[in-house]
Amino acid sequence: MMDLLDELRRLVGNRVKVDEPLSKHTSFRIGGPASYFLELENIEELRNVIEFSRKMNLYFFILGEGTNLLFADEGFDGLVIQLKGEFAKFSVEGEEITAGAGVKLNGLVEELAKKGLAGLEFASGIPGSIGGAIVTNAGTKTGTIGDVTKEVKILSEGKVRILQSEEMDFSYRHCKLPDKAIVLEVKLGLKNGKKSDIMKKIKQRLK
Repeated sequence: MMDLLDELRRLVGNRVKVDEPLSKHTSFRIGGPASYFLELENIEELRNVIEFSRKMNLYFFILGEGTNLLFADEGFDGLVIQLKGEFAKFSVEGEEITAGAGVKLNGLVEELAKKGLAGLEFASGIPGSIGGAIVTNAGTKTGTIGDVTKEVKILSEGKVRILQSEEMDFSYRHCKLPDKAIVLEVKLGLKNGKKSDIMKKIKQRLK
């Protein structure tokens, strides 16, 4: 165990937590300890940790915001990974938004509304991260994340790939991803709108 911990610390420094209670990271506040809990900052760290886990036959789990997620009281015997750092940032270029998988969906809705960008109002009140939203095609009766997704950057078999929206086959609470692929980044296409109209829609959705 110590050799494994030493290697993980070599990869990501002192950000390795041992026997971390998963109840601290889920919306239901349920879950026993994860053998190792890591917050990773960039793609290189993620690629190295995934490669190491597979080499050591160590289970890993990518954890978003832990919304509606149940971990057993016994915990998780392996690595639980959260995407932070570069994964928790987003940028805006015209009507195109590039968001890391760790960006909080609710926060993104609010920030884009302030910038007068419309199309994501349906997501008001939906908790969780962008990465989780993509995997489950999160949405409501007024729209889904797949409706505004242009492309998705993933890590699959150690390689970074970009999938176009049409390749994702979005459907109800589902999208098509390669086996064991990890969502890294999402590109969304929105429309310029009137800030007051966007905020009104958001309030209506929340109500």
